Amino acid sequence: MVKFIHTADVHLGREFDQFDERGEERREDIRLTFRRIAGLAVEKGIDLFLISGDLFNSPNPSKKDLEFVFETFRMLRDNNVVIFITPGNHDYYIPNGIWDREFNSLGGNLHIFTSPKFETIDLEHFKVSVVGCAYNRHQSNFRLLEKPELKISQQNSILLFHGSYEYPNQEYQDQPFSLEEIKRLPFNYIALGHYHRHLGIFSEERKACFYPGAPEGLNLDERNAGKRHVILGEISDHGEVNITIEEVQRKIIEILSIDCTRFQEKGALEMKIREHAGDNKILKLNLTGKPTMDILETIDELQERFSGYFYLLKINKNRLDTPIDIPVDPRFIIGRFCRKLEDQIDRTENEDEKQLLKVALNLGINAIREAEKR
Repeated sequence: MVKFIHTADVHLGREFDQFDERGEERREDIRLTFRRIAGLAVEKGIDLFLISGDLFNSPNPSKKDLEFVFETFRMLRDNNVVIFITPGNHDYYIPNGIWDREFNSLGGNLHIFTSPKFETIDLEHFKVSVVGCAYNRHQSNFRLLEKPELKISQQNSILLFHGSYEYPNQEYQDQPFSLEEIKRLPFNYIALGHYHRHLGIFSEERKACFYPGAPEGLNLDERNAGKRHVILGEISDHGEVNITIEEVQRKIIEILSIDCTRFQEKGALEMKIREHAGDNKILKLNLTGKPTMDILETIDELQERFSGYFYLLKINKNRLDTPIDIPVDPRFIIGRFCRKLEDQIDRTENEDEKQLLKVALNLGINAIREAEKR
């Protein structure tokens, strides 16, 4: 039997522009989570450590990240864990680059697939062949899995591949493949990388195929929201595959949309936000609908009011409509201003321009109200 752990899309060294001053802390979160995955491999007595692309966010990572990975790999080697890596579309292979020069001293415990064609490493002790290839950025739309040239000598086998599973009626450029193509392959386990969301393509008694997803959320979007995982697997000598999912993230990203039309009092809105609080929570809050004037004014205070309830809170007000109780009497400046902006919004067909005008509308309302208080 062979036991493995499968991760991908770690993206060490990533820039976190959306996370403001927390960017360096998020880079450290990624390092610590990757170290945790390596520790899990040792704890569980794992034989093979599989990385299906984009370990680094760049083909030229920082010295700090290289030294961190080297120390982590050395710890795995000292615990008899064999490491397999395929470069991805972010940390793609360059002749005489990091994949050629940085990890040579780890010897036979580390195998890096640097060819754009499939290579095979036979592990006779485990009765398994491990196959992989480097992401080919010069032929990224080539269907490599359509008619692959494979050499498998052991009775069980694993494939590492960094590419795009095709959903129906959509086109993909990064080494795309279909469900039919991948199900025809002879592997017991197919370790995929490239998608940041955890995705099981199929799982059968003798055959399984998974994207583990990025082990830490990398962007404030739905693909990176929610719990993050690695795959733990076993392949018996007779080819049966057993898969379990392990949660690993340090911070959880949540995308929450709230229709402010439903809330007449600011306390009710604040209570709804507080329901999602957490020290390890990164919340992107999308506010929509027609707020009252009081709630619109309160929204500007939410960021500061809730700063201690979340690791990070980002509030998007760009989707808000005109307040539901705005004065419409043209004798009032605020009424004339809102009517003029709303007419412009209605006439605008470009969605980006609509959003910009809505932002201008709400900023103008707040500015007029502040002026009226003086």
